[in-house]
Amino acid sequence: MLPVKSTTNLSQSTIEALEKRLTPYFADRKKYKRFNIELEDLSQEIDLSHPLAEKAIENLKMFDLSRDSLRANSIIALNSVIRSWVSFNRMFNEKSLPCDPLMTIAYYMHLDSEGKKLNTIKQHQAQISKIHKVAGLPNPNDHAEVMSFIRTLQDTMAETDDPRAIPDQAYPLRHTDLKALSAIYSKSDKVDDIRDMAVLSLAYATMLREEEVCELRIKRMELLDDGGIKITRNISKTENTDLRPKYINASFAAPIMKYFNLRTNNDLDRLNAIGDEFFVVGLTPRSTSLRNPSTAITPKTFNKIFERAYGLLHPEFVELKQNLSKQSVKDSVNKKELGNTYPYWTGHSARVGCIVDAYEKRVELNLTDKDLMDMGDWRDMQMVNKYIRRFSKVANGPSATLQDHLEF
Repeated sequence: MLPVKSTTNLSQSTIEALEKRLTPYFADRKKYKRFNIELEDLSQEIDLSHPLAEKAIENLKMFDLSRDSLRANSIIALNSVIRSWVSFNRMFNEKSLPCDPLMTIAYYMHLDSEGKKLNTIKQHQAQISKIHKVAGLPNPNDHAEVMSFIRTLQDTMAETDDPRAIPDQAYPLRHTDLKALSAIYSKSDKVDDIRDMAVLSLAYATMLREEEVCELRIKRMELLDDGGIKITRNISKTENTDLRPKYINASFAAPIMKYFNLRTNNDLDRLNAIGDEFFVVGLTPRSTSLRNPSTAITPKTFNKIFERAYGLLHPEFVELKQNLSKQSVKDSVNKKELGNTYPYWTGHSARVGCIVDAYEKRVELNLTDKDLMDMGDWRDMQMVNKYIRRFSKVANGPSATLQDHLEF
């Protein structure tokens, strides 16, 4: 449906005719994941006595139509915050839009009391700001007292050594790990092993984000004469124009070629025929064959590929999981139950590991800051530093480097 504004000059008959004409357009949008997710309805959460209330309702309708170029995962995250934030306001019979600065501080106190991490609270803060901006309403997070509270919360966590102040970061899958896995997987002709090694190699070599790998279609992958692969892209999390292709050399492409031979029954000429199929596909229950090539795998399935790979190099991790699962009478256990003993890999681990490896070899390979940013489609070095700070030996600063070269 068209987001009809009260200020429109169009007649009702024109609006009805437009909606009838555009029915195929709205039906076609459903093939895109971002439009298959229902946005939380905030129309009942607006303070109608506010002078901008009517305009805010119209703005939210327009946002629902365009989705502001948000990816599916971003919409899911936005919905999650909206539900939590609206629920808190309803407990006190308060409207969520616009949110009173005092209620905003109280909400962040509520998140803090629930043990949420600092980054999680900041994510809620960012989403609340986004909704107010979209609606065209005053942003409570711009209020001096709200900003002061967030700064104080951050300082307090730091002063008390609160572990919640430390940002989560995926444990890196390094080049040495990839080589060790290749030595194991290369000896196997099992379907799941062939697929998993191809995914791990591609994820590391390209540094594509989890969602980008899941949504990658074969037609975007061009086989090169030198045995490598070229991946063309039209969108990423941070850019949607002039994206550089990703190149995979023959060495890293070898597991992918083995996987392609599996997909085509050793007839690579058939790749064009299956171009619309996804690169990463699911497995049958016993992992003996591939299935649903026209359906993108879920992030959960993608993460399982990395978790299984971690278990191959750390069999004690698999044993611990099995024991904990028996104790809790569950099919699986989560990271909190495993503690910090085994920080197993997730779908983001190859991206982290590759940039850590590149940073440590930047002098040897003559890599510039721009080269490092281009690798991850980042716009500044701040993101690079966030990725490497906990895992790179050379990220400890010039003082540590000097000490390593001096005797004491």
